[in-house]
Amino acid sequence: MKQYKPKEFSEMLLNVSVKTLRRWDNQGVLPAYQNPKGRRYYTEEQYKEYMGMKEELVQDLISIIHVFSCRIYELRKYKKKMSEDGDL
Repeated sequence: MKQYKPKEFSEMLLNVSVKTLRRWDNQGVLPAYQNPKGRRYYTEEQYKEYMGMKEELVQDLISIIHVFSCRIYELRKYKKKMSEDGDL
């Protein structure tokens, strides 16, 4: 199992600061493992899990955008029909 130092994990893989990663560790959002010397490290499995959560979030946002775009389309269609029909 590949192990990453906090700096590698935060900047190269997640594109966040080490400080953010440390805060996530303290909050239990993305807890670090510790080696026998007490140094923190992260695993490839944690990376995959984190990216899976982000992917799920992206899919949720896409669904929300789709629903609202359909609603806007219908409202515009209704507005056009109302303006074509004149005063109702």
